[in-house]
Amino acid sequence: SLLEEVLNSEEFKHKVLAYKNSSGARQYQKNYLWSNEREFLSNEDVYNILMEANEKMLPGTEGEMNVYAKVRTCGWFKQKVSVWCRKVIGSTSPSTSHWMTLNWKFYKKYRADQMVSNIVHEWIHLLGFLHGKENMREEVPYVVGAIAGQVAKGILQNKVF
Repeated sequence: SLLEEVLNSEEFKHKVLAYKNSSGARQYQKNYLWSNEREFLSNEDVYNILMEANEKMLPGTEGEMNVYAKVRTCGWFKQKVSVWCRKVIGSTSPSTSHWMTLNWKFYKKYRADQMVSNIVHEWIHLLGFLHGKENMREEVPYVVGAIAGQVAKGILQNKVF
């Protein structure tokens, strides 16, 4: 319910639309879908793609955020040899699966707002936003995931339990 509240909030919309990169431009780094480098997207385009929620591997579910997640645990030995176990919070294979894999090492310590941030990041990959090689922290998955986490934190701080 927190994830739904965040993505449907006016604050989330405003922050996604108003985002400016480190150069001061209203533009995300690697702001195109899949490998389509010729079709750059505006902040408005990015927001509309999020709201359309057209996940490649789940056709016919437009307008829905589908969260299929599995938790991966890593034993002591795997942690020593596996970069995934030591450093990766979550992962997806957006062109072959609709599943997100979440690393229990991180999730067991995460607050709800941090989980929202990572789930949104991984879900955005399922929409077709992939990583590049430069300024990854200014790409759509990182920035919008961070925005979602900030909004979630604010919502939680204002709730009376």
